[in-house]
Amino acid sequence: YLCRTYEDFDFAVQPIRPMRPENHFATLPRDFRVNENDGLRATSNDAAPFEDNSEMLKIIKETRKRNEQRREEEEKRHLARMRALTMNDEELIEAERVHMREKREMEEKQKEKDAQDDLERENRLKEMKEIQEQQRKEEERRKKDHEELKEKQALRWNTRENELKKIREETKKDQDEELKKLDAEKGTCLAQSKEESIRMKDDFDNRLRLENEQIEECYQEYCNRWRSQFGYMIVLMKRNEWNRKMENKWTMRLDGLRECFTPIRQSVNSLRMELGNSTRFDFSAIDRSKLEITVNILMKRLEVVMKVMENEVEHIERMTEEHPEAAFLEDIEESVREIREATLDMYTNLEKGEHKSLTDMKKWKQCEESFEDLEKKFDLIPTVSGLKEKYQKGF
Repeated sequence: YLCRTYEDFDFAVQPIRPMRPENHFATLPRDFRVNENDGLRATSNDAAPFEDNSEMLKIIKETRKRNEQRREEEEKRHLARMRALTMNDEELIEAERVHMREKREMEEKQKEKDAQDDLERENRLKEMKEIQEQQRKEEERRKKDHEELKEKQALRWNTRENELKKIREETKKDQDEELKKLDAEKGTCLAQSKEESIRMKDDFDNRLRLENEQIEECYQEYCNRWRSQFGYMIVLMKRNEWNRKMENKWTMRLDGLRECFTPIRQSVNSLRMELGNSTRFDFSAIDRSKLEITVNILMKRLEVVMKVMENEVEHIERMTEEHPEAAFLEDIEESVREIREATLDMYTNLEKGEHKSLTDMKKWKQCEESFEDLEKKFDLIPTVSGLKEKYQKGF
């Protein structure tokens, strides 16, 4: 307690009052007395004793004087400590009084603050109740408005649904009537298309029959005339009398073979025009009928060409047997055989795609390729000049 002031204490707890000692001299050292040997230093056994007593008394006096001075200093320090203790007690009491006064003031201020807080809390609570009441009324008003809006929307949607239902029924009725009209028109068109197809087929059959008869007659006449002339031509060849007239006859014969390709080219060009550039063959019934007729005409013409080439091969084989010295006939026979095979190949491709009326793009490409190959074969038919150059010695 000697080194602390009242500011260092926690005044929430009553400080312990220091006890004053009853005897001021009780704080002196227990062995504080004068001894004869105080201040004397013991000497060793071998040291010489004092010879002069006056000198020893002088030392004793000095020692007692020092001890007295030390005792007085101790008493002064003790009294100073006691005065300090007395002063601290008074200050502690004063500090306690100040603390109690401040505590009362703080309690009064706290009560005032609590009262103010209670008042503010009541005001806030009142305001919150008013706000909640306003919010409740506003919520009820919004709910009421929402219900009214829902009723209006439901009424409007019902009206709209009824109108849409009526419109759908009218539209469906119109569509049904339109479909009936289209079905009737389609039936009429199909009937007309069927009649037109039958009529066109009959016309085609008649025209094809007449054309075949004419071709057959012309070919028979041609073969007969050629047989009668060929013997004479061979005789002239043996005599080395190959002249312009014979060249013209052979040229006409070979050109006649080339002319067999002209009807085929015309039919293919017509077929290309009807198909157009479309990659998807979507045709009406009438167009499909026309397309089938064009394909049939092309196939008939291919049959005629195959028959002509077969007859030509037989004729050349017979002439080769009769006149083996005519070596140029082998070149003509080989060319005619190649044309016959290419014609048969194109006819086979058309026959495979006939049931689809060439509506399959792959089949049509195969027909195009076989037509190009057939065209090349016709272009490779030997010419009179080429035969003369190759067989000049024989001529």
